Amino acid sequence: LGSGVLRAGDSMLSCGTAWVLLAAVQNRLQSAPACLTPSFHADPKLRSAFYALSAGSQTRNWVCAQMGLSLDEINETAGTRIEKNHAVLCYPYFAGATGLDAPAPAHGLFTGLDFATDKYDLALAAMEGTAFEISRSIAVFSACGIPIRQIRMLGGAAKSEVWPRIIAATTGMPVVRPAAREAALLGAAAMAMVGNRLFADYAAAYAAFAGEETITEPEPNLCDFYSRKFARYVSLQPQALQFAQER
Repeated sequence: LGSGVLRAGDSMLSCGTAWVLLAAVQNRLQSAPACLTPSFHADPKLRSAFYALSAGSQTRNWVCAQMGLSLDEINETAGTRIEKNHAVLCYPYFAGATGLDAPAPAHGLFTGLDFATDKYDLALAAMEGTAFEISRSIAVFSACGIPIRQIRMLGGAAKSEVWPRIIAATTGMPVVRPAAREAALLGAAAMAMVGNRLFADYAAAYAAFAGEETITEPEPNLCDFYSRKFARYVSLQPQALQFAQER
């Protein structure tokens, strides 16, 4: 609620150590795959479902720690590598296989490296791999009759100027970054104000205090680039998962 997920089709991408994609739906899910968890919504007229990616920002952070990179360096440099990093792929199985696949122990995997690959390529690939897994999860939402029309991104990764561009291009959806730093507090305040009849509904309460949002629209050239790279990621994913599970 405090992130602005107020209507069916809105979604929140909460980016911490793990990433959680939550989508608002009109009706309760009657059936869903194991990777989607049905839940409630603060608005009794809505329901929700969410998917969790255990190794979200942690994948990029691990690469940065191993390579001695600061997050500021990544934010400054990775953006210049987009559309140049054609071959390198990262399958973020550092905490095991993602929920989209059969649960199993697995290891993170990079592929497409050569002598020209450097630490910035690896960091960017880690960011892309995480975004690709979110794109895969959106396809699962869609197959369950849950259309998502925009992604409201918050958390540490939302502070990056690069990651929202990658996610917007990969999903083909606008990425909205709310101004509120504490979405949970804003949501609780909105519930209290509506409960005390200070506002007619949650949308009005959110609009009164949300502040100016930052919207990252999909860039056509990046959409084309990531459409091709994501297709390759998906085509190699079964073999990558099999290799990542070997010890």
